[in-house]
Amino acid sequence: MYLKYITNFNLKATPWFSCCDYSDWKSMIDEKISNIIDSDNLVIYCVQETYGYRVGMFGFLSHLISNVIPFETFYLKQIMNSNIRYYQSNNIFSSDGEIISTFIGKVNRYIPIFNFGTWDYKNDLVSKNFHYENNSIPHMFDFTSPMLDSGCGIFSNQHPYESGYEPLDFVSKKTSISDNLSSKGMVWSFFTNNVNKGITVISFNLSDDLFELTKLLELEQIISLKNKIQNRFGLMVNEYETYIVGDFKIKFTEDSESFIQLTKDMNVNYSGNSHYLLFQKECPDENGIVKEDEIKEPPKEDFSDEIKDEFKVTNFVNIFNPLNNYFSNNPSSSPSSSPSSSPSSSPSSSSHSSGEWVHI
Repeated sequence: MYLKYITNFNLKATPWFSCCDYSDWKSMIDEKISNIIDSDNLVIYCVQETYGYRVGMFGFLSHLISNVIPFETFYLKQIMNSNIRYYQSNNIFSSDGEIISTFIGKVNRYIPIFNFGTWDYKNDLVSKNFHYENNSIPHMFDFTSPMLDSGCGIFSNQHPYESGYEPLDFVSKKTSISDNLSSKGMVWSFFTNNVNKGITVISFNLSDDLFELTKLLELEQIISLKNKIQNRFGLMVNEYETYIVGDFKIKFTEDSESFIQLTKDMNVNYSGNSHYLLFQKECPDENGIVKEDEIKEPPKEDFSDEIKDEFKVTNFVNIFNPLNNYFSNNPSSSPSSSPSSSPSSSPSSSSHSSGEWVHI
C-alpha cells in the first residue's frame, strides 16, 4: 500500500454567507478521481471550509425538503440584508427555504433527543466507493460549541484504521464569519493494511487571522498532533508515513526561521494559493527508535496524458502521485518550488506544473 494520489480543495463555503454550487465541485471531483481508482493503494482528497452542523430531526426534514423542492424566492434575504445592521455588512446568500430550514434547525439543536439529526454539506462531495467520517460535529448535549463543525474532511477509497479531530488551541482574534461560527481545527486518519505499512493523513481548517505568528502557532499545534499520532501508531508498522495537506491561508516567507525549524524534519511542497503538503517517512527499528530510512520510490504506472496533466484553480491544489517529484530529485539537492499562476473564481481546470519537493 502506498499513497497513489492526494488532492486538496478549499471551497470557502460558509453556509448562508457564501454561494457555492456543490454539484459543480462534485462533478469535477468525480471526473478526476474516477480515472485513478486503485483498490490496493490509497487515493485521497481533502476538503476545507465545507461545513456540517446539528439540525435535529425536524431541522433535517426541513433541510431535505428545501433541497428536494427548493424555494427559489429571496424575500427574507432581501429583508434581512436591508434592515438588520449585522447582515448589511455580512450579506446572506440563502434562499427563503434555506433560511426557514436554518431557523428550525437552530431551535431544534437545543432540544435533547430530538436534536440527533445533522446536515453536512461534505456529503455532497462524496465520490462513489469513497469513505468519510465526521468527527468534529457538535455532540447532542453540547450546547456551547460553535454551530458549525470544523469544515474539513478526508475522503478515501479505503476505510481508515482510526480517525479523529482536534480543535485549535489558540485563536488570537476571530476575523471572519467562519471563525465565529465554526470549530476550526485538524482532522486526521490513519490507514494500514498490515504491520508493513502505516499512513497518516492530516488536514486542517485554520483561522482567518493572517498574522504570520498566528499561523506559526497553528502549525506548531499541527506538528504536535502529528507527533502524538506517530507515537501512538508508529511502532505498529515497519514503515510509517505522514502527509499533512491543507490551506494555511498565507504563504510562509522563505526566510522564516520559525517555519524552517518547525518543518525541518519534513519535505515541504508549496503548490501556490497558500496550499502546502508536508511529507515525512520513518522506519522504527527493532529497538523501537524511530529513524529516517532509505525511501524507495513507489511503483510507477502508465497513465493517460490527461491524468498526468496537473491542474489548479482558486482554492484548489492537485498533487498527482506527489512522491514522484521527490524521488526524481537528488536528495542532497535543494530544488525550489515556484508560486502558482493567477487565481480563478470557478472550479474549472487548467494545466499547471506543480512545485517540487523541497527538503528544508
